Amino acid sequence: MATQLIVSLDSPKVVEALLDLETMQRWELLRRSEQPYGVARLAEESGASIAATQASLELLVEAGLATRL
Repeated sequence: MATQLIVSLDSPKVVEALLDLETMQRWELLRRSEQPYGVARLAEESGASIAATQASLELLVEAGLATRL
């Protein structure tokens, strides 16, 4: 079952995440998956480095668009 997410554009972190194309591409992979992703798997599937993927994930967590498990 899909859940809805309400995104507040009043949040600077949300705006920062939305403006970063690579972060949004990684968020889309996370959003569409039924399983949680680890950093290494997400990096591999997005064709990015571990460091870039980790930075994207940190931004997504800070923006409330992803959760840390």
